[in-house]
Amino acid sequence: MKILIVSPTFPPDNTPDLHRVRMMLPFLLESGHDVIVLSVDPRFTEAPKDHYLARALPQGLKIIRVKALDYRMTRALGLGNLAIRSFPFLLRQGSRIIRSFKPDIVFFSTTMFLSMPLGRIWKRRFKVPFILDFQDPWRNDYYKSLPKDKRPHKYWFIHSLNKFFERWTVPYANGIVAVNQTYIDLLSERYGKRLKARTIVLPMGAPSSDFDYVRNNPPSLPVKLDKATINAVYTGVVPDNMLFSIEAILRAIKQYNLHAEKKIKLYFIGTNYGPKHLHRERVLALARKLAVEKYVHERAERVSYFEAIRLVQMADFLLLPGTTDHRYTPSKFFVYALSSKPILAVFHDNSPLKNTIKETTDLPFITFTGETDMNSLIDSIEHVVNIFVSGFKPQIDKDKFTKYTDRYMTQRFLSFAVAVIKQNSARSV
Repeated sequence: MKILIVSPTFPPDNTPDLHRVRMMLPFLLESGHDVIVLSVDPRFTEAPKDHYLARALPQGLKIIRVKALDYRMTRALGLGNLAIRSFPFLLRQGSRIIRSFKPDIVFFSTTMFLSMPLGRIWKRRFKVPFILDFQDPWRNDYYKSLPKDKRPHKYWFIHSLNKFFERWTVPYANGIVAVNQTYIDLLSERYGKRLKARTIVLPMGAPSSDFDYVRNNPPSLPVKLDKATINAVYTGVVPDNMLFSIEAILRAIKQYNLHAEKKIKLYFIGTNYGPKHLHRERVLALARKLAVEKYVHERAERVSYFEAIRLVQMADFLLLPGTTDHRYTPSKFFVYALSSKPILAVFHDNSPLKNTIKETTDLPFITFTGETDMNSLIDSIEHVVNIFVSGFKPQIDKDKFTKYTDRYMTQRFLSFAVAVIKQNSARSV
């Protein structure tokens, strides 16, 4: 099978949305598939760079990079979005690739959603089917219910743009991949009979090969863990709607440390996206407000992906705070689960994560809703922390967990892609 993958950010860029493709590639090539990755030259992106990731890419991979409008110039006009800055360059180069390479399928795996309309354009021009990967919602109505001061900057402009182009693109897709069923249900509700695409739920997957790589090539730790404390680690961005669960965790740890002989220290690593000058230490600011900053370390700047895995391996237990958006499904659960460390998971009661944890582990977890009392939530978190400190070791059902591994996810994607291609061919006859 010939596959053109569109991933605007790609190693050495270090962004969460590139990892599905990165994890799939070794298995795609191993199975004899012909793959080209179309990406933006990292000189034109604002993503943090991770050369460990680039070195770990499979040998012989074909990557074609394009230019984009220089963000140093466009930001002066209020434009930073990479998908918009690179759109004409991706369009031109992608058209050239399709003419010469003649792919069987085009796969868009990115949260740079405004690059996805290319799928409809290329389908019209070249009759090539395309699959969209929803790791997050494209049009996100979550913030509409919040006060204006709680909404992201330029929310209405971005929301209107996403609303228009999602409606223009999604009904013409041949396949839709999503990290959870909620996103598929949302699109089905929104577009009804207009949505003719085949669909499949594919969580991001457990990167077992990445853990093997780190064991064989251990990177240096980006943060020195305190040997005098019990160390709990969170790796990843902290959006505003995660601060509720983080506040509950901070309050619970403060309560625990009041009577504990050996204190717990929390590490929040790589908590911001975007350019360094825009970074904010949200967690540390909250910790200071709660007078618990002594036991909190925050590094806003992102670290190498493999350095993050090394930190996960070295922690005493791991932190998995959820957001107030019930659709949120943290893919890092699968990374954390591979470490065999206890995971302090605090998330919305309607999150798909609940069923995944129940299915694969004996891990205790804490959930909340909009009606949850903060004090009872704090007590529940402290109770689980005491279980962890007493020596709890989570057990993973290996048979059930296998279907969440990177290799298995790739096999399911390939079967899905074949079905999409066959369905498109049948419609074309």
